[in-house]
Amino acid sequence: MTKDDVHLQINHILKTYQATLEMGLWIGTPTKCLVDYQSHKSFPAASISKLVLYAYYLEQIIEKKIDPQQVICVSPVDLTGGAGVLRLFPQKKSWAISELLTAMIAVSDNTATNVLLDLAGLPTLQAWIQEPEIQFDRYMMRPIKDKENRLTPSAAAKLLLRCIKQEEAALGFSALNQQQFQEGIPGTFAETTHPTCRIFNKTGRLDRIEHDVAYLQANETTIIVAAFSYDKIGSGRGISWLREIGQTVYQQYFN
Repeated sequence: MTKDDVHLQINHILKTYQATLEMGLWIGTPTKCLVDYQSHKSFPAASISKLVLYAYYLEQIIEKKIDPQQVICVSPVDLTGGAGVLRLFPQKKSWAISELLTAMIAVSDNTATNVLLDLAGLPTLQAWIQEPEIQFDRYMMRPIKDKENRLTPSAAAKLLLRCIKQEEAALGFSALNQQQFQEGIPGTFAETTHPTCRIFNKTGRLDRIEHDVAYLQANETTIIVAAFSYDKIGSGRGISWLREIGQTVYQQYFN
C-alpha cells in the first residue's frame, strides 16, 4: 500500500461514514501531518480532556512545583460515578498524586480526575492552557448548562505527544502505555502486536461520542492518530470507524 493508496483508503472510509458520523481526523508523525480531515473541528472532548490535566501535572512535576509522591486524602464525598476504580476502594483514603495520575489515564478514573482538578484549581488550569482549540470548563460527571470541555483532533494529537515526551521524566513510567481501553484505533491489532508495536492512547466516550488519540511506535516508525466522531443518528458506528482508521494506518506503516 503506497501513501497515495492510504489517502484513497482513508477517503473511502470517510465517505462510507459521512451519512452517519461527524468526523475529525489527524494522522501524522511527531514532525509532519500526513492526513488532515476537519482536524480543527471542535468536539465535546469526553475523557480526552483528561490529557489536558495530565499535561499540566507532568509539567509541574518536572519543574518541581508538585511532588508526585505527595499523598492526597480522598473522602467518600469525592467519589464519582462513571469510569474508574477509586470508588471501588472507599476504605482506602490516601492516594499519592502519581497513583491518581495513573488511574486518571490508564482506567480513565473520574474520581481521580476530579480530585486532581480540585488540587490544581480549575481557574489555574484554565489560565495555564495556551492552545485556543482546548476548552476545559467543568469537572467529570458534573454537567453544567452551556459548559463543556472541548477539543479538536489536532490539539489532541499535540497534547498526546507532549505527554509522552514528559511522562518518563516526571513519573518514571508511562501511564499511557498501560491504557486499559484499546478497543478504538488499536482495536484490531492491540492484542496481537505487543510488544512489536508500542501503543500509547487515550479514549473518550459519551452518548454518541467515540474518540481516540493514539501514538503507535515500532522500530524507527512513529505515527500519531487522533480520530473524533459524533454519531448524528445514533447508529453506533463510531467504534467501527475508529477501528477501520486504525487498521488502515497499521497496515500501511507497521505491517
